[in-house]
Amino acid sequence: MSYSFEQCFIAIKQVQVLAWLSFKARVERHVLGVLWYLLDPILYFIVFIAIQGHFVTHNIIPAGFYVMTGIVISNIMRKSFSASAGSILSLGAYTKSLGVKPIILVSGKIIESFISFLIEFLLVMVLMLYYKISIINVCIAIPLVVILYLFIQGVAWAIASITAYIRDMENLVNISMYLLTIASPVFYIPKSGTALHVFNTYNPLAQFIDLFRQVLFKGVYDVNLVLSVSLYSVVVFIFGYWMIKRATFRIAEVS
Repeated sequence: MSYSFEQCFIAIKQVQVLAWLSFKARVERHVLGVLWYLLDPILYFIVFIAIQGHFVTHNIIPAGFYVMTGIVISNIMRKSFSASAGSILSLGAYTKSLGVKPIILVSGKIIESFISFLIEFLLVMVLMLYYKISIINVCIAIPLVVILYLFIQGVAWAIASITAYIRDMENLVNISMYLLTIASPVFYIPKSGTALHVFNTYNPLAQFIDLFRQVLFKGVYDVNLVLSVSLYSVVVFIFGYWMIKRATFRIAEVS
């Protein structure tokens, strides 16, 4: 039992070190540093402000808050899934040279993505203050962040596993996330009864966006939606872990 605990502790430390080194390297090699993490959502937001008349806006939730929340949640998924495939292709050699397990490499990248998520989330909090939305709702949303992490980590492990067999997985993920973001209610509200509305009923990205908007704006959870999202997030996490463990030797071979 002590051996298992020690191995678990070492793995956690490795994930922390990899995430911090990756974050630090990205910040230090750019002139704007950490501000680059904010540039992406800000540019999306500016584009929306310029063309918002062409979109269906929410009657209750302020348009700026509605859009920024969607941008931040879609960004964490897009960046995490892309990084999970890229980590195997760019850092996979570490599995041989340093003995770092693939599951550690991918987990480190996901933690880095969540650091980016927390920085971008500051923009959501600024808008909450601007629209006089209770900032206490951020604390209420913490369990939702944990659920989001389980889902993203599970999918990331699965993507990394598939990348060991399909080298173009990173490009496929980037294209897929681009299309999924367009189809999701980031900038607009799908009209009820349309095919897009039905699609987003089963779209994990849309479900997480809706949950975050609801909790941050109203401070309450849709119990049924939270239970279903929590259930499939745990299942995805376990399945992704199983896949990355199965693909460990394959990843080492192709690295």
